[in-house]
Amino acid sequence: VYLSLSNTVGGAIYMNGRIYKGAHFRSAEFGHMILVPEGKRCYCGRAGCMDAYCAAGVLARWSGDDLDAFFRGLEEENPVYLTVWREYLNHLAIAITNLRMAFDCDVVLGGYVGGYMDRHMGALEDKLSEYRIFDSNQDYVRTGNYKHEAAAVGAGIRFVEEYFDGIL
Repeated sequence: VYLSLSNTVGGAIYMNGRIYKGAHFRSAEFGHMILVPEGKRCYCGRAGCMDAYCAAGVLARWSGDDLDAFFRGLEEENPVYLTVWREYLNHLAIAITNLRMAFDCDVVLGGYVGGYMDRHMGALEDKLSEYRIFDSNQDYVRTGNYKHEAAAVGAGIRFVEEYFDGIL
């Protein structure tokens, strides 16, 4: 499972060597899974969606919509950012735990926030341990290799594979 934490929350499910699209081509719309019943209002009109808690804007809005500035402030131990970050990690850990329970596979974090997560995996793993049921560790969660614009790489790989399939 790929969990994209960008302006919106989305993702992809890679199963049996291909992207799973779903019966109605809506698979991996993780951003609209209810994370907090009757919680914050989502842009879709419902309340409590993962998007309202885990999108990049949840963090960036505290630093003038500049995600890089938020993470710089976090490194400088800005007390407001630290509080926001702890709340964000709690929601993210619940989301990851739910995906792990549903799919029983690795979860790869990407998107804008995913690009910053390497330095913060320890804190996320600590939070995940609070929700752990079956796993003795959190080695099923990792960040993607492409820290920025992974969706563009993912979209392009199909054409690269088609090219190589055509010359073989």
